[in-house]
Amino acid sequence: MLIPQAQRTYFLLILGLSFLFIASAGIFLQFFSNDIQLEYEPLHSSIEGVGAVQAILMALLLLYLQQDNEKQKEEYFLLSMGFLMMGVLDGFHSIAVINHGFVMLRSLANIFSGFWFALLWLPNYGRYISKIKYFPWIITLFSVLLGIMTIKFREL
Repeated sequence: MLIPQAQRTYFLLILGLSFLFIASAGIFLQFFSNDIQLEYEPLHSSIEGVGAVQAILMALLLLYLQQDNEKQKEEYFLLSMGFLMMGVLDGFHSIAVINHGFVMLRSLANIFSGFWFALLWLPNYGRYISKIKYFPWIITLFSVLLGIMTIKFREL
């Protein structure tokens, strides 16, 4: 997204004010509400579930865009694989119970999506991997199996 020069000042101002508001709200809550624990599992699971669906939809959109411009947009494929793994593993994270693979699933989602995003720096790597027709299905199956195994065998 390219922001025109005239609007950059406003954009940076809004971004800075948002950051200051969030930081000051966090500091306020830390100092003045030591007794309150803001922990509500159903809300957290719902938000994580919505985030998982958004990541999967972003992956599908990028796969669609990559198929339209196959010769020019190989990086879309790598981005879509990162979003796909993030979405599936975050979906399992949203249904996991605390201390039953909860944190591990979130960490795995970050690690694997970061791996795919980091592959963007390797030139022409997306070209070779995007030629495999069923690769998104393989990644989805791997993510689902990893999520099931993490929830089922959390002690290992």
